[in-house]
Amino acid sequence: MRLLLTGGGTGGHIYPALAIAEALGACEELKPLEVLFVGNRRGLESEIVPKAGLRAEYIHSAPLARGPSLALLRTLVANTAGFFEALAVLHRYRPDVAIATGGYVTFPVIVALRVVRTLRLSRARIALLEPNAAPGLTNRLLAPLADEIWLTVAQPGRTLAAKEIVTGTPVRASFLQPMSAPAARGALGLDPNLSTIVVFGGSQGARSLNEAVAGLGAEGLPPAWQLLLVAGERDFASISAQLRAAEHPERLHAIRYLDDPRAAYAAADVVVARAGASTLGELAATGTPALLVP
Repeated sequence: MRLLLTGGGTGGHIYPALAIAEALGACEELKPLEVLFVGNRRGLESEIVPKAGLRAEYIHSAPLARGPSLALLRTLVANTAGFFEALAVLHRYRPDVAIATGGYVTFPVIVALRVVRTLRLSRARIALLEPNAAPGLTNRLLAPLADEIWLTVAQPGRTLAAKEIVTGTPVRASFLQPMSAPAARGALGLDPNLSTIVVFGGSQGARSLNEAVAGLGAEGLPPAWQLLLVAGERDFASISAQLRAAEHPERLHAIRYLDDPRAAYAAADVVVARAGASTLGELAATGTPALLVP
């Protein structure tokens, strides 16, 4: 079977795709399984997907702007280019199934595949993963083009449409492997014996959480505690400088990003995180206590 995965921009759109590829790759009845990931070279997928060992191709795409503006013109140009690039990818790869896991790069890919299907040049089935409680603009536009829509949870009081299926959030199998807190702390360069707070603002960081950690550092952390902040690329330099100037900087640690946060979850007595869909799925899989910031 030939599987095409498309998604990107943030880890929340990329890691579910990797989890799907991992799970399907373990299915004997699907072997031999070929997997191609289609993303945008400017997104995190250009770093994460090759590290995961998946073949990747990249097309142009841009956020779907609303209303007449220069941004709308850029959107039209980028996504039109991406549409024709996606047609070329589909012609070369000829997938049997396409799964879109979110992000604006999915728009030209799925539209191109639907056009190819309309022309009877492909019979590839299309699935759309929607892990969020409220779908974004791209997924709302693509929903009519999908054969199945995979939801994390059923919305209370709402009847599922015929093509909607509740699947939960795909999580990589590594998150189910046990890891002791002292070992995880040691792997992250933390004191194995201190109680640990992990603050995680998603793949791009969260400025409000970063500023809160900087304020906590200035006030002073209780003696038995240490803190690990996943700050994101944008704020890392400034936050690191502030934490180095704090009282007891040896108990305040900042890193840019974690490709695999499993050790951070295992190290944590509590995680403070944004309530992103992938983060929620990983927290549930690892059973990590968490304080969630909507």
